[in-house]
Amino acid sequence: MKKLSLVSALFLAVTTVTAMSEDAQRLLKFFSYFEGTWELTDQDSGEKGTMIITLGAGGTSHILTLKLGDMERTELWGYNPATGKWMAAGFGNDGERFTQVMENVPGHERPRPGDQWLDRHEGTLPSGEKTSAQLAFTIDSEDQYTVVSTKIQIGDQSLPDNTLICTRKD
Repeated sequence: MKKLSLVSALFLAVTTVTAMSEDAQRLLKFFSYFEGTWELTDQDSGEKGTMIITLGAGGTSHILTLKLGDMERTELWGYNPATGKWMAAGFGNDGERFTQVMENVPGHERPRPGDQWLDRHEGTLPSGEKTSAQLAFTIDSEDQYTVVSTKIQIGDQSLPDNTLICTRKD
């Protein structure tokens, strides 16, 4: 029985990868640019941190872990066939639960210097307060990109814009 379950699981994993739509495969390949370890620098505070992105189970998703100052996050990124977009479900050490959706992703297979797109963030803190932000990604070079966070809201409070520089470590 165990062998049959293992064979079934392997068949399902292979079938899942091959059954991905062309758009899902293109986005997975596009976002594979981010796989690896990145050094984060908050341009406003000077704080430094680390982000690691790995390929998820079945080769159809990405797992992101991030630590910057007191902030820690874990995110699972993948293709949403209902919307045709790359999206994430995430969890912060402050108790926030959130989703992020990539918008206006360039149509080519790999990010290029000068490419730009948006990420819309919506979440909820344990207190029930809603959070939201718009993150603008810009590819600076093969080994660096910038994220500018704007329209940052926690409940009724607006926070200042923030700029994060991400530099490849490996």
